[in-house]
Amino acid sequence: PSDSFDHGNNLPLNFLIQGLMCRSKILETMGDVLKEHFNVAYAPNLPYWNCGDIDVSTQIARAKMDQVLRDESVGEPIIVGHSLGALIGIKALKRNESPQIVAISAPFQGTPQARFVPGSACRQLLDPAYLEALHNIDLGEDTSIKLYRTEQDSVVPFEYQMPRPDTPLSARLAKPTEWPWQHFTPVVFRRKQVAKQIRDQLLGER
Repeated sequence: PSDSFDHGNNLPLNFLIQGLMCRSKILETMGDVLKEHFNVAYAPNLPYWNCGDIDVSTQIARAKMDQVLRDESVGEPIIVGHSLGALIGIKALKRNESPQIVAISAPFQGTPQARFVPGSACRQLLDPAYLEALHNIDLGEDTSIKLYRTEQDSVVPFEYQMPRPDTPLSARLAKPTEWPWQHFTPVVFRRKQVAKQIRDQLLGER
């Protein structure tokens, strides 16, 4: 998919990052909806269909975002990430760099299904220490996270989805948050509808 910078620095840059086992093409419909109101750029295709090491993928996504922010007249970046792409986006951001992150079906608590897929990223999604470090990333007080959940068909503040702080991480990982087919619904079966919901969410925050 092609990046779009038609709105200049008056409007934010929506930086789209695809999820596990996906190419950037899967987010093209979402980008087409968002580019009517925002600048849009796509993360590159990441190693091993995004099953490679999360930290390596983060460096690749960050390099693309740095290039766009340096070379194009765009506003502040807003991450829109599906699945693992949301985690990569959070790791890529600097403190207080972005006003908002929209995470689509993101495995913040890991996922038991990762054990059936090869690749470093899936091993990291099963590692309680790695996930705990993700939870502890300080994005700054100026950054908010919104989460799209398929089962609710809505975009909600991230805090609604978080377990109690005193819940052991092992207990959080024990129960999957979505069925596997629900995980891909927002970017495959309902991609245009979900894109419009995210667009409306972002426009409402301006």
